[in-house]
Amino acid sequence: MVAIEDLYSTLIREGVRRNLDVVAEFCVAPRNRLFEKKIDVAWVRKREDANRFGSLRRWQIVAAFEIEGYDVPLDRLELHTSQIKQLWEEERECFPCFVPLYTWAFHRTNPEWGNDKPERKIRQRVEEARRLGGVVDVRDGRDMSWLDAVAR
Repeated sequence: MVAIEDLYSTLIREGVRRNLDVVAEFCVAPRNRLFEKKIDVAWVRKREDANRFGSLRRWQIVAAFEIEGYDVPLDRLELHTSQIKQLWEEERECFPCFVPLYTWAFHRTNPEWGNDKPERKIRQRVEEARRLGGVVDVRDGRDMSWLDAVAR
């Protein structure tokens, strides 16, 4: 089992190990300000680019991570996909966006949450992300070996 705190801790530690700046709740918005997105964890590099908007003027996103529970509603994956896609188009550069799923939650008020086997729901969310075009990459947070290949 993996809790949300485990994922945050791993992502922060790994970003720092790669000599990147790590920002929790990294706030970005497109120029049209149709939305403001707070990326759960962003690996970023400093830059100065007057042609960029908001926080992206100062920071380049190397990788984005949206941490969700294994039962995250499918429409939430659709929202992540559309927002990341719009940021890619505006920035004219793609950065990977991963959605690692946690399977244990100390912060949930329902004591039964996480007691069922999550494999089927995780598989559904992985397939949904692929169906939506693969803009976000949903991963089972219990195995973070995929992280080795990110930002190398």
